[in-house]
Amino acid sequence: MIKENKQEQRKICFEKRRALTPGERESFSREICRRVAELPEFMNAKTVFSYLATYDEADPSYLPSDGKVFCYPVSYKGGIMEARVPAEEDGLETGLLGIVSPKLETSVLVDPENVDLIIVPCVGFDEDRNRLGHGGGYYDRYMPKCVNASFICIAFEAQKLDNIAVGRYDMKVSHVVTEQQVY
Repeated sequence: MIKENKQEQRKICFEKRRALTPGERESFSREICRRVAELPEFMNAKTVFSYLATYDEADPSYLPSDGKVFCYPVSYKGGIMEARVPAEEDGLETGLLGIVSPKLETSVLVDPENVDLIIVPCVGFDEDRNRLGHGGGYYDRYMPKCVNASFICIAFEAQKLDNIAVGRYDMKVSHVVTEQQVY
């Protein structure tokens, strides 16, 4: 029953997210990143695990680097993910599931215990800081390994639902940040 509810919620949230114009997505992403940059969790972080947004996701690339190390996911079959710092030049490629990721040959692996903050993507969220992911469980498996990290989900306000269907292994985040507020 939870699986079916999640599938229906994903459909609703994808439609809402894709209804935003490219200009709205850019403007909202900039505002979201401004709000995240003001949070103590971001200001105090040295190593930030983020993601490289698809065309319709909230885009964390507007976050200030301020001497922080940014690492990004490399995904493998079976829901396995690791954090890697890409090489400065030509350090990205299209990986598993069509997701842009650091190149294995030139990137540096980051120990999960060294991650201070994870910027978590989502398809949907609710006011209780439950997030609806894409369904592969990658982040829900990786986040518990990051014992020293805070988890901040970024999303557009349009992706908010009243109640996200939550499964046994779904991880709650410490904050959800939208262009309108911080939950």
